[in-house]
Amino acid sequence: MKITSRRCGSLGGVLFVVESEWHSKLPDGRDVLIRHRGEHWLVRCGHSQSRSENLDVALAQAIRADTDVVGHGSEVDYAAWVRGVANKLAAR
Repeated sequence: MKITSRRCGSLGGVLFVVESEWHSKLPDGRDVLIRHRGEHWLVRCGHSQSRSENLDVALAQAIRADTDVVGHGSEVDYAAWVRGVANKLAAR
C-alpha cells in the first residue's frame, strides 16, 4: 500500500490530517484508490465508488459494486483483504 498524498491543517492550534490518499491493489491485481477526508472514507475500485464513515463498509461496497469482481468472487477472499487493509490504515 502506498500513501500518495497527505495534507495537514490546523484548527485552534491543533494540527490534523485533512486528507490522506492511498493506492493499493486487490488480490486479483485491480487498482483501488482510498481517500480519507474528514470523517469519511471514499473508495474507488474499477468503475465503482463508495463513501462511508467506516472504511470496511466503503471498501466492501466499492468492491461489490465493481461488476468485474462478480466473476472472481469465489476465487478470492475479499473480506480478509478488506479487513487487512482497514487494520493497516487504522494503525496510522
